[in-house]
Amino acid sequence: MLLNAFYYVGPVYLVLDLSSLRVFDYYSLSLFFDFFSLLYLFVLFSIVSSIHLFTYVYMGNDCNLFRFFSVLNIFVFSMIILILFPNLISLLLGWDGLGFSSFLLVAWFGCASSRFSSLKTFLVNRLGDGLFLISLYYFFVQGHFFLNTLDLIINLIFIVLIFSLFTKSAHFPFSSWLPDAMAAPTPVSALVHSSTLVTAGLYLLFRFSYLISYEMMEVIQYLGFWTLFLGSLGACFDNNSKKIVAYSTLSQLGFMSLVLSLGCSNLCFFYMMAHALFKALLFISVGCFLVVKFHNQDIRHLNNCWSLGPVISFSLFFSCFSLSGFPFFSGFYIKEIIVNSIYFNNFNNFLVWVFFLSLVFTVFYSFRLFGFISFKFQNNYGVFSSLNVINLLVFFILYISIIGLGVVLFNTLYIWVNFGSSLSVLLYSILGVIISQYMITYLEILNLLSFVNYFIYMFFLNILTVSFNRLYVVGNYLIQIIDNGFFLFYFINKMNNIFQINFSNIFFKSFFLNWLSLVGFSFLFIFLLFFF
Repeated sequence: MLLNAFYYVGPVYLVLDLSSLRVFDYYSLSLFFDFFSLLYLFVLFSIVSSIHLFTYVYMGNDCNLFRFFSVLNIFVFSMIILILFPNLISLLLGWDGLGFSSFLLVAWFGCASSRFSSLKTFLVNRLGDGLFLISLYYFFVQGHFFLNTLDLIINLIFIVLIFSLFTKSAHFPFSSWLPDAMAAPTPVSALVHSSTLVTAGLYLLFRFSYLISYEMMEVIQYLGFWTLFLGSLGACFDNNSKKIVAYSTLSQLGFMSLVLSLGCSNLCFFYMMAHALFKALLFISVGCFLVVKFHNQDIRHLNNCWSLGPVISFSLFFSCFSLSGFPFFSGFYIKEIIVNSIYFNNFNNFLVWVFFLSLVFTVFYSFRLFGFISFKFQNNYGVFSSLNVINLLVFFILYISIIGLGVVLFNTLYIWVNFGSSLSVLLYSILGVIISQYMITYLEILNLLSFVNYFIYMFFLNILTVSFNRLYVVGNYLIQIIDNGFFLFYFINKMNNIFQINFSNIFFKSFFLNWLSLVGFSFLFIFLLFFF
């Protein structure tokens, strides 16, 4: 006798009724467990366990380590609320908890740069909270807060909601806080950039994806293209190891939103999880080398590290290959599908070239980082002596999580791609490796490209952090605005050497050129979108 058993696998919706309490009248606490939320929790807990172990290596001598772990656990708990709560009012608790705990963690060291970066992070996230509250107001107009019964003014709700989510996920034009958040300790950076703060907005966008109209998807697509390009370009010209990884996160967030805008929501979620794991591995590997080099973050001094810690170097090598999209790594399978879809979609030439240049830039900055840290130059401070059982457990947990993620998602996607698109990803990766090794060998070439070095700080993204009141002050403050604002000082000096006397007064005394550069750059991008 043959017995066939069929099981219905569906989401679990838990409701805790709190109406018996007078304070929580008309309120019920709901938890939503499905395949995506449970998989996200698996990845989140794996990364958090590795980061807890890594914290003992990186901050073992900190006298306030218990307080640090308390704030870090509040940060993780806020992310769990954001994952499991389907009600937008309840979800706002996790949303605010992420913003406030990140404000405390970024300012942990207490120096001026850390406090300034934490304030910038907090203010930009407050902007997102304001937009989120505006969208909740329109839900009040409807009379409910549940996403599965939206009926009125949906486009207005989602245009506000998308921009509020983009502030959390550091998309253009709200990207300036993400590189500055590298003032936080490296364990915090690994957690923020892998599976918590920056992916919170994209995860909610993934949850809302079945409700977003075609016009809203186009907005997400263009901003994703632009974020992908600017993040990868900024990483190519920075020498701070943590900021290179931060710009890498920025570019990959743009890539995820691009994947989502093409209608591939499940692929976007898959890449979000894979990216979280190998980005945490990348941050922890760089953080271990920072411990060896006395926390010197310049990649020109983080060199000759392959012999100091082969296990850590291999982890860095593995994460760089996954990020670059080499064959048989997780990034390759998603990128070959997207390259194939880019070929067969109706994109204009400008967007196609922006996408492929971003792929080459991604491989370039990945192997530039790996080449500088592992092989180059002369400084050698000794062996990584703290490589004990705790350190090995850090990498072991991440590797087991990556294997487990592959087992869960294995054979769930059947997608046909042609041989040319698969080969093109490999060719772009090889081209990026060749360029990175060539630029490392011939560093003087970078001196010829100094005029693009201002992209490091993304001068057009810092509008939100400059006080509007200072624009009305004349006199000595104008020099400070120009020096500390959108134009780098040496870039202005270069322009003065070219134009000498004629235009020097314009550049030094006209603060409106800062805004003019932003508007002109954006209009140039829109012009190229429509006419190429």
